Amino acid sequence: MQPITTTKKLADACAGMARHPFVTVDTEFLRESTYYPRLCVAQMASSEEALVIDALAEGIDFAPFFALMANENVIKVFHAARQDIEICWHEAGIIPSQLAYAISDVTHLRDVYLKLSADLEKRGRTEWMREEMKVLTSPATYRFEPEHAWERLKTRVRKPKELAVLIEVATWREREAQERDVPRGRVLKDDVIGDIAVQAPITIERLAALRSLPRGFERSKWGEAIVEAVRRGLACDPKTLPRLERPKPPLNGQATVELLKVLLRMTAERHGVAAKVIATVDDLDRIAADDHADVPALSGWRRELFGNKALALKQGRLSLAIEKGRVVALERE
Repeated sequence: MQPITTTKKLADACAGMARHPFVTVDTEFLRESTYYPRLCVAQMASSEEALVIDALAEGIDFAPFFALMANENVIKVFHAARQDIEICWHEAGIIPSQLAYAISDVTHLRDVYLKLSADLEKRGRTEWMREEMKVLTSPATYRFEPEHAWERLKTRVRKPKELAVLIEVATWREREAQERDVPRGRVLKDDVIGDIAVQAPITIERLAALRSLPRGFERSKWGEAIVEAVRRGLACDPKTLPRLERPKPPLNGQATVELLKVLLRMTAERHGVAAKVIATVDDLDRIAADDHADVPALSGWRRELFGNKALALKQGRLSLAIEKGRVVALERE
């Protein structure tokens, strides 16, 4: 298997792929030392052929590949697509390897697509798939604004001033990581940001006192930048801060969640859909606390399949019983 290494061969190959109703696509990349993923190789297959593209070949222009990705007349089939699609937003390079293994990804995917597509059509679930694709095909999914970086942190802040500092420091780290093209943790680790948000050091000396901060970090050019971010946070008007949603615990919280878990497993088995695709444990916790929780399980096909029944169970309009060794749901009159 010889990889494509020239723009001319890539353009010819993509023109050939564009004549098919669908192509399977996969990419190999590294992102351990960079903020954005670095493309190694790209693989594609149609019903007639499969190929590998060397992303680091000297002088190769990936424009034909990206034009094919943007061609709405050709369905692109991915497995775990999010990072593969992200590659289309950031061109970079790492020396490719394992071509035989790489090409098998798209040739097997080709067969899987045909079977899954037929199964979706047979079950009347094609619209479910289209609904799921809206997230993956939305530019907003891959456009990450530094001002929202704090939302992905697991740190629990309780006071407005802590939230304000968290937002400012997380925003600073995100911009720094993007500008230097390095992983976020290479700039500042998540747990350190949490400590800074709580301690709010407004001087280099106070910053140095944080045990979670690497020794000598405060003397780097980043030390003063962090202190300035803390000061900006403390100067924020609390009224302008995002509202932290803290769902109220339900009266019989854990019991409700356990019943919802049983209903979820029953629903998943009956319809042949993985339970975690329908709802996560966090979804169940939030549904137990709030009938109007903003979770995927209460919208779209998930609500039709599970969400409405979950609310009915919680509100006493649905009960669970055992019939012939299986859990069944019974509507109450």
